[in-house]
Amino acid sequence: MNAKLTLKMDDTVIASAKRFARTHHTSLSKLAETYFKTITREAAPQKKSLRSSWRACRFT
Repeated sequence: MNAKLTLKMDDTVIASAKRFARTHHTSLSKLAETYFKTITREAAPQKKSLRSSWRACRFT
């Protein structure tokens, strides 16, 4: 089931994320979903930085 999520963030971050999504042939929603899935799968005792989590994301 899909649900709607509203986020507030800096306009420049949104613009950059949209460009990133477009160049990787994906949607901003899919980009966010993939990121959230990646960071929530991490083992609690071995917390990684958000930067390393972001690099682990695979966008198709």
